[in-house]
Amino acid sequence: DDNIVQPALARLEAAIGAASGPPAGPTLADLSCTTGQIAARLSSGWTCLTPRPARVAVTEDVHLLDDGGDGPGGFRAGGNAALAIARDGRPVVVHQIADPLHGGADLATWLCDDVHCTSGSARVLELGAGAVLGDHASIALGASGNPVIAHADASNGFLLAFVCSDATCGGGGATRILDRGDGDRVGSYASIAVGADGVPVIAHQNATLGTLEVFVCADVGCTGGTGRTLDDGKGDRVGAFASIAVGADGNPVIAYGDSTLGALKLFVCGDAHCTRGTARILEVGSGERVGLEASLAIGADGNPVIAHRGSSGVLRLHACGDPSCGTGSSHIVDPDAGSVGRVSVTIDASGTPLVAYRDESRGVVKLATCVDAVCTSARPRVLAVSGSSRIGGASAVAGAADGAVLVVYEDTVNASLMMARAVVVAEDTSLSPPATN
Repeated sequence: DDNIVQPALARLEAAIGAASGPPAGPTLADLSCTTGQIAARLSSGWTCLTPRPARVAVTEDVHLLDDGGDGPGGFRAGGNAALAIARDGRPVVVHQIADPLHGGADLATWLCDDVHCTSGSARVLELGAGAVLGDHASIALGASGNPVIAHADASNGFLLAFVCSDATCGGGGATRILDRGDGDRVGSYASIAVGADGVPVIAHQNATLGTLEVFVCADVGCTGGTGRTLDDGKGDRVGAFASIAVGADGNPVIAYGDSTLGALKLFVCGDAHCTRGTARILEVGSGERVGLEASLAIGADGNPVIAHRGSSGVLRLHACGDPSCGTGSSHIVDPDAGSVGRVSVTIDASGTPLVAYRDESRGVVKLATCVDAVCTSARPRVLAVSGSSRIGGASAVAGAADGAVLVVYEDTVNASLMMARAVVVAEDTSLSPPATN
């Protein structure tokens, strides 16, 4: 009876509002949840959610990809690792190898022989020859299915791209110097995505000025292009931990940090080539800096989700309430993530976020599985354990062709590129997931 239900809903909402403030969006009385859904109050207002059985990650395998070889002085592999899944289902891993023979560092790939990456081969794409290449490496598939890799020349402060000539980069490719910085250091936190027109778009930071930049390639092969400043910070240092993805409307969105304010920001491009757009502050830390190690993906509903950490060690996920993130909600993924290394987020086949990250204080790599599309709660589990107190380097996560989850990372103790393979199962499965610490 509406005469009974509606007043009761109003009283419930008033009681909750008195305790936690007025809702920013739809009210409880506005909802019309379908069978099987539940009402949930997010920071963006009330919404209907479909509860799913809690799921956890179970490690299937952890194995070595590249130990750097037996070069004089020892080559260190696995730095700044990034991962993509080729159209034939084989993983393609790009990483940095410290090269004591030639000096500096090289940009390299690991070419998997099968979808499980049980075997493969190493290839150097760009020889540093004294320069440190491969910093902040990021990989995306081009219009042809061939990978395009954005990275920084850390020695000269340049933004670079490597355009592979085939689907696994086995046949080499072409090096492009995209932005020399005009005396500034650019290319920091490079992050690449490919638009619907097949043209690569790269977000990065001008580290000298502390600004968020974008480079839009002129064609699919990135033979030229245009760079522009998106957010000058207005006195703040911005652009750290830039992470780019292309939204459902074909326009890029970029998550990044404001180091001065200690905030998580999002730049929403107004067109496919980001000639205009809007910078939004999504979260400001309370007594800590947030927006560190930001990683962005587009959810199944077309809304961005951003995993990031605070300086206190708390790992969070910000789920936008719409494609331009005019509303959103923030939830804790792991309240005790320790000293968190690079964070990486992806969306699984069920539409829920998966967050990979390093817990350096415990020397482990973790994968957290969200219980729903906005990550109202999550189940963090250990995927891999170092033989020492620390696993370092970057981590990257992607869904394998067979439905498994792949995480690549650097074992800094053994100077190696590693891969962990996991499956996500219901929490009450007969399989025993690893402990959380």
